[in-house]
Amino acid sequence: MVSMLGNPCTRPAGRTIMACMTTDSPLHIALQSYGVIARRLTPEALQNSPHVLVALAGEQAVDDPATRARLAEWLAGQLRTEIADIKDLTNRRIAEAILATTKDFEGKTVTQRCKFVRENDRGFTDELYKRRRRAVLSELAARVEKAYRFKDTPPLFFAGRYTDLGTEDIAVELGKALSALPITLLAGGSDAGVAVGYAMAKSLCDNGTYASERIKLFVRTASTRLGRVYEPLGDVSHLNTTPTNARYIMLRQARLVLLFGGGNGTAEEAAIGTELGLPIVPIATTGGTAHRCYLAHAAAAKATLPSAQWRHYRQLNHPEPAVAIHAAIQLITYHLGLEAQ
Repeated sequence: MVSMLGNPCTRPAGRTIMACMTTDSPLHIALQSYGVIARRLTPEALQNSPHVLVALAGEQAVDDPATRARLAEWLAGQLRTEIADIKDLTNRRIAEAILATTKDFEGKTVTQRCKFVRENDRGFTDELYKRRRRAVLSELAARVEKAYRFKDTPPLFFAGRYTDLGTEDIAVELGKALSALPITLLAGGSDAGVAVGYAMAKSLCDNGTYASERIKLFVRTASTRLGRVYEPLGDVSHLNTTPTNARYIMLRQARLVLLFGGGNGTAEEAAIGTELGLPIVPIATTGGTAHRCYLAHAAAAKATLPSAQWRHYRQLNHPEPAVAIHAAIQLITYHLGLEAQ
């Protein structure tokens, strides 16, 4: 039997098929060849197939063993995430078969994988596989390449808690808006931080730029005020230390502080951010510490910001949350020197 997972353009000698003149990306081609050779998708197997890493990140990806190991680990996890996110069940099954990502396919040769699919998946035929596999692999490669471009992004620290029930919807909309920026979100385990983080993660999944390390949630082990931090999105770190030390650990990783509502703890985070020389963007319309910091920083903002950014600063206290969120996005973009995706 001719393998369904082999080169789709293989034809008898002497025949030229113009339809096989493709523009497949280097990663698409590399993943296709990896699927023929590999028996399981693991970081170790990817390290042993350096052409895949080179196709994604260039020759420098394999020069240093530590860099190669980190990239292989990221790529294995990202491929599994992207495949799990494929909505069409048949297309997802095709991707699983190409890269041997499930127990059904692990340890099997290409021929054995093909046989398993035909015998165990209702309605699955060789013809269906051949028709769809290139598009499935092309889309998978494109999504992984897009996620890789935004993998290493400047970290922003979200500081805040809800001041009332009405601000929960604002947190969700803020998370969606942050997904349009190439940033990494750092946040504590408060309900507000979790809502912003998960809304951002879900939007990133939708637009194909999700990588778990772009949403980092921190949980203090002794805390009794934890949000819902264990959905399968983002990374969760446990900090076994005091609240103040935990805040220093989080904020030392950040390049900007975004304030949202909040009380005394948020005020301490704002003070630490100022001590560390980080820009502070207070969404004043959410009340609490964010509003107080907005008023306290207004004179300095007017004196130092360009006129356009000063207008955005003033809009942080706009009664319409969408306007305040837009203003915050503009100020984050300005302070971090970013461009929206």
